[in-house]
Amino acid sequence: MTYDEFFETVSCSLKTLEYNKSFTLKELMGPSWIPITKGDKIRFGKIFKAAVESGEVFGVKYSGKKANNSACYTKNS
Repeated sequence: MTYDEFFETVSCSLKTLEYNKSFTLKELMGPSWIPITKGDKIRFGKIFKAAVESGEVFGVKYSGKKANNSACYTKNS
């Protein structure tokens, strides 16, 4: 999966997500997450977190880490 395909999938999934809903990238991506290599999952996770924190991903905020160390986000608008 390319960077552009990743963000396209994320964007489409975010549009259907309820407001004030917490999620991880794995939950957001659904079955599309499974075939991605571990290295790419880590890379996409870092890129997504940076995009959220810089405001590039509108209406999403970083809300910390889950017990399994996955980054957790909340859709707030």
